Amino acid sequence: MAEALYLDGRAFEGIGPAMEAVDVPGGMFHYFIAPRLERVFIVQVTAL
Repeated sequence: MAEALYLDGRAFEGIGPAMEAVDVPGGMFHYFIAPRLERVFIVQVTAL
């Protein structure tokens, strides 16, 4: 499921959201969203 949090990221003002962790079967990954850059950065992937 996807959802649009920032319709125009370049117009975003303020501090972006904090880094998030997501548990997936067999591991997890950490990511953060940079609204003004209109990018999602995956910072770490961990396999258990």
